[in-house]
Amino acid sequence: MLKRIAILMCIAVACSPEQAQVEVQVVDQAEVAAVTAAIQQVFDGMRAHDSSMVRARLVDGTLLRRAGERDGVPELSSSSTDGWLNAIGQPREEMLDEQIWDLEIQIDGRLATAWMKFAFFRSGEFSHCGVNAMMLFKDTDGWKIFSLADTSRRDRDQCWMPPGMEEA
Repeated sequence: MLKRIAILMCIAVACSPEQAQVEVQVVDQAEVAAVTAAIQQVFDGMRAHDSSMVRARLVDGTLLRRAGERDGVPELSSSSTDGWLNAIGQPREEMLDEQIWDLEIQIDGRLATAWMKFAFFRSGEFSHCGVNAMMLFKDTDGWKIFSLADTSRRDRDQCWMPPGMEEA
């Protein structure tokens, strides 16, 4: 009986109004749209081979990371934004097309995070897929990415893509 009373007291304390914290998050759709537009500008710039379009949405010193494995050992690799931008801006016949879906954005003041699934195609041919995780900062010029991390799977059997994306 005492055990039951103790359990009921614990439940009552845990559920008391003073202990209960309800978080109400107001979603500013205009800010979500602005973050989405900044991210989309990066992928549009890649498709257009326009590195200046991509650079405009990056903070100087943006970190690029890839979480994966090498020979079965977990690895977090880093690459240069300059190298990436240089590769995007090179004249070429092939189109670089990164398609995203299931975009989730969270915003608090001048900080935003974005999580999305992607599939990357070179001239319509599947290259790899994974997840992008971005952190963005809103400065006087709008939202800019300061950290971009991804995963990468080259085995198409490990990549679920929305219907119709296979013909990218």
